[in-house]
Amino acid sequence: MSCVFCRIVRGDEPAQVVHEDEHTVAFLNLVQATRGHTLVVPRAHHRDLGDVPLDVAERVMRTSAEVARRLTGALKAAGRVARRAGGDHPRLVTICTLLYRSI
Repeated sequence: MSCVFCRIVRGDEPAQVVHEDEHTVAFLNLVQATRGHTLVVPRAHHRDLGDVPLDVAERVMRTSAEVARRLTGALKAAGRVARRAGGDHPRLVTICTLLYRSI
């Protein structure tokens, strides 16, 4: 069984893709911690930061920053946080979480 992120990148698993280019794919997380909660992955499977070539890590972070900026503006969020996922994720994933002000 391949990882779910690889299936999304290949188009074998449904996802709400918000950005894709030749190096990365960004898609909304199924479980939205906040509105616009997005995952960014490299097209090639890399287990973690120790496994990823530096040029790929740079592309993932660049895409994460671009997507977070666009989503922050489009969804009128107060701010954003980008971090590398840990724990149970079987591959390198960057998470963009938008921050909202309480009303």
